[in-house]
Amino acid sequence: MKTRVPIRLGSFQSRLLLYLLLVGSIPLLCAILVFYRQAGTYAQKELAAYVQQSHEQMLLALKRALNEIDHTARNMANDYAVQRYLDLAGTRDPEERGLKDYIDASLRQQMNQAKFIADWCVASHVAGYAICTNESGLQGYLLASDGAAMLKKSERLLESADAGGRADLTNIVKMTIPVYDRRTSAVKGTVVAAINLSRVLAESQSRWPLDNHLLYDAKGSVFYQMKPARAEESQVDLRRTEPYVLFRESEIVSQKKLSLDETEWISAVTVKDGFSTSAFRGLRDTLIAIFAVLVVLSLMSSIIFSRYITKPLGHLRGLMKRAELGDLKAYWVARGTQEMNDLGESYNQMLNRVEELIKQVKREEALKKEAEIEALQYQLNPHFLYNTLNTIKWVAKLHKTPQISEVVSALVRLLQASLGKKGDFLEIREEIGLIKDYMEIQNFRYGDKVKLVYDIDPFAARCLVPRMILQPLVENAIIHGIEPSGRDGLITIRAWIERDILFCQVEDNGVGIQQESGGLTEARELKERMSGIGMRHIREKIKLYYGDDYKMYVTSKERQGTTVRLTLPIHRNEG
Repeated sequence: MKTRVPIRLGSFQSRLLLYLLLVGSIPLLCAILVFYRQAGTYAQKELAAYVQQSHEQMLLALKRALNEIDHTARNMANDYAVQRYLDLAGTRDPEERGLKDYIDASLRQQMNQAKFIADWCVASHVAGYAICTNESGLQGYLLASDGAAMLKKSERLLESADAGGRADLTNIVKMTIPVYDRRTSAVKGTVVAAINLSRVLAESQSRWPLDNHLLYDAKGSVFYQMKPARAEESQVDLRRTEPYVLFRESEIVSQKKLSLDETEWISAVTVKDGFSTSAFRGLRDTLIAIFAVLVVLSLMSSIIFSRYITKPLGHLRGLMKRAELGDLKAYWVARGTQEMNDLGESYNQMLNRVEELIKQVKREEALKKEAEIEALQYQLNPHFLYNTLNTIKWVAKLHKTPQISEVVSALVRLLQASLGKKGDFLEIREEIGLIKDYMEIQNFRYGDKVKLVYDIDPFAARCLVPRMILQPLVENAIIHGIEPSGRDGLITIRAWIERDILFCQVEDNGVGIQQESGGLTEARELKERMSGIGMRHIREKIKLYYGDDYKMYVTSKERQGTTVRLTLPIHRNEG
């Protein structure tokens, strides 16, 4: 029964969503902040330029209005009726009454034409008489100037009409123009205009969002306040007379000088900086909208990513769990993206490789058991064999046949080596000693017909090889090579090291092996029958001990002999 493995990817999707939000929002937020900062700096410069330009235009309008009033007042001072009235003032001349009515009508006409004029007055400093429109009741304050003192300063005097703290004189300035005697050039009177600055500036102030406006002189005397109740809130420093533009909290302060002949005023305007508040509000709304869109896009991206990436990953994880439990047929079937299919194909190849390795291990275990069984078949009962050979040996000594005793002793040593009395590995020099024991037995049979030649490299002589790996080759050379030839035989045994490989070779001059083609051939391609352990057993032993990288090769030419070469790794005793 197949069990379904639960795949929990919710936490991964949450982390993915958070990652997408961070990756998307941080660069976007940084870009918006940089843009806002640069846009704010640029907007401040533009706003400062707009404030200065509007301030300049307002002062030009004020100066133009004052010049118009100055021109009107001078026309009045040069009027014949005004000149004649000032000459007759206080004389009770009948002409004086008519001139006074004429001047009064003329003053009222000028007030109707210029709405920002609060009052007009014509005063005689000799007789102390004056003609005023009297609409504002400012006569006493308007005539407070001293014409003689004015002559020492300027031909036009602009000063505040505020005296005694009267509220009706707020934002009123008076312009005094002297009237000269044409004969003596002495001042005999003045023309005074009461100017309402609020009316003069109202039109220009309405064109831009002005919060407050101050006009004062270098002494700090305030002539005009747009909003007297908030004059302290504007915090304009009346001691500063130089022009400047100042950004302060949520307002902008612009200060300029207004030069009127020898009279100099200072104008300071305050404008609320609504840009920062509106820009912040707009930026906030934009960020909220962008973040909402980013959340939606991130959520959709995480869902799509989960569908096309994490879902196939979960399926692959389930297949791996099945393979972990032993189901090596849990193959990946193509689904999802190309990358996932490639990953799945690699997983399938891994399953196939694991299955092949399992089969190979089982096959090698079977071969090993078969070799062990085959080796056991060659093992005789050592006690019985030793007792029998010892009996033969003592019988030979009793009958005084030393050759039989020596042959039996050599056979005992060979049996000890073949039965593993000295371990599974021997040095090549020890293996050569066993071959000499074997030849001692064979000489009893063949005499001097077979000779052995040894060519052993001293470095190779100390190398370890599996026990009884060369003796079967010598035995095969005698029985199947030299004996059938009917002539004397020569067997050459060589051992040397070349390119980190140990080479062992047994060469004879026997009849050779009949085969379709000569040359170097692996031993498993030959059909041979040998005494002893056999060449097939040697080939399997090399494979079991060292793997497929080391082999046994046979070279044979018919009627010329056979050469068997072994390639083995280099192993030595640590001592």
